[in-house]
Amino acid sequence: MIAIYTFGFSLLKKTVLFFVLFFLFIGRVFSQTDDKFYVQFTDKNNSPFSIQQPQLYLSQKSIDRRAKQSISINESDLPVNPNYLAKIKQLGATILYPLKWMNGAVIQTSSPQILDSVLNLSFVSSNKTVNRIRPIKKLEEIIEPISTEKQSNSTLPYGNSLNQIEMLNGVCLHEKGFTGSAMTIAVFDAGFAKSNLHTTFDSLRNNNRLLGTKDFTFLNPIDVFDPSTSGHGTAVLGTMAGYSPGNLVGTAPSANYWLIRSEYAPNEYLIEEYNWAAAAEFADSVGADIINSSLGYSTFDDVTQNHTMQDLNGKTSVCSKAALHCARKGMIVCSSAGNSGGSSWPKVGFPADADSIITVGAVDANQSIVGFSSVGPTADGRIKPDVMAQGLASVVANSNGAIGTSSGTSFSSPILAGMVACLWQSNPTKKNKEIIDAIRKSGNIADSPNNQYGYGIPDFCKADQLLKGMVEINLGNEIVFYSSNPFTEKCVIYFPNEIKNSYIEIMDVNGKLLFNESIIQTQNFNYLKEINMINTSNGVYFLKIYKDNSKSDILFSKKIVKIN
Repeated sequence: MIAIYTFGFSLLKKTVLFFVLFFLFIGRVFSQTDDKFYVQFTDKNNSPFSIQQPQLYLSQKSIDRRAKQSISINESDLPVNPNYLAKIKQLGATILYPLKWMNGAVIQTSSPQILDSVLNLSFVSSNKTVNRIRPIKKLEEIIEPISTEKQSNSTLPYGNSLNQIEMLNGVCLHEKGFTGSAMTIAVFDAGFAKSNLHTTFDSLRNNNRLLGTKDFTFLNPIDVFDPSTSGHGTAVLGTMAGYSPGNLVGTAPSANYWLIRSEYAPNEYLIEEYNWAAAAEFADSVGADIINSSLGYSTFDDVTQNHTMQDLNGKTSVCSKAALHCARKGMIVCSSAGNSGGSSWPKVGFPADADSIITVGAVDANQSIVGFSSVGPTADGRIKPDVMAQGLASVVANSNGAIGTSSGTSFSSPILAGMVACLWQSNPTKKNKEIIDAIRKSGNIADSPNNQYGYGIPDFCKADQLLKGMVEINLGNEIVFYSSNPFTEKCVIYFPNEIKNSYIEIMDVNGKLLFNESIIQTQNFNYLKEINMINTSNGVYFLKIYKDNSKSDILFSKKIVKIN
């Protein structure tokens, strides 16, 4: 399911859109009516691959990601035994794709006799029907145009996209030069219609940061940019990779991207979870650091394949298990929470229930939760969603070449995923779990998380400081002192957006003034003040922060210690 919140529009538009999509897809739909099955293998015995030669099946970037995080290559990394696949082909079945983490394969055949022969192979332990393609029934909605432009005083020309980045205090990281460079994001979606022509992606293409595309939805894959595919992925991609000065700047405009089609939008069958798992394995193998999945599953067109809420334990659904594997391989998965809040299925979907990933809910421009945003907890009692980002009237790229707005956790997830790339770029030696932990701790309700809002709206500048060893000493009501205490060279003070004016003093134990400064904030986001004390002697000092230089109203007082 594409996690998108639909705006109402006329019956005429729906009718026209139906026939356009119908005739574009009809040839493909009726040419692929064979049943598809997942077959489970018993082992990986006698494989020509070994964990001692991972370069034969993993990219160097994938190997390096594991090495950085002290993750061992193990049997789950080994490809499915190619001899098993060859024997299935000899029987007349078609291999759609193997799944090494599950040690099986998705195959296609219209012959019960061929299927029986496959099941009688000694290395096949079981099978599961995953779908039969049927006529189109789902339609996408149009994206609303933007009428006015929001002005930004920041160095990047954010335009109307400023709010969705500023909400996460992402401008702070961007202005420090962290815009996702050298990070790789794999985007899972239903298609990226015309994004190869959209001018907001000129920088992505011209700088060779579009690393490639892959389609897991058809036996004969089509171009993911084909106009007949979904434009949903185009909108999602724009929130991260877009760069249209004065209109839209994505949260990770300098990152590298893989565009992967795992969702067939017109139908909903269990095979899409297997497609998702295949996409995840591929993303791992090519060295992706982050996956954004604006997709979610719960019920299907074939009701016998439906999940129950008891399955929301992070280890039942195929895609949730694959998401957990991604975490174990050192990646970070950002998943839309879903848009079913208030429905008969109000909970998050799959793979949003997975552990060790970031599940993202939706708030509006004023940081209030949106009614459609799916909630937790999981069946085993874990908090979901993890965090929130803007998902109502998010600024996106439209497949018709324009910039507009659209709504859904489909967009809150990639907005956040791009900032994850910037944060990891700033802290390249940190493990995926450390990055996720810092993001959660930076949330505006991190001290009292709940299953509607998670840990709240993250502050990525705060998360950056946490990862750099700066710890919260005293929250108080207004100011947080972030430097580790004792500190070595700098003390760092975090000012929330609400504090516009203040006056800082640092004195030694004899009352000698060593530093003072009036702080006047003009930004509309949280602010960090770094005070260089590299040339001061080791010892005890006193930090005081007043409302103004009259020193009549003290906001903060702390003893701080400098050491080598």
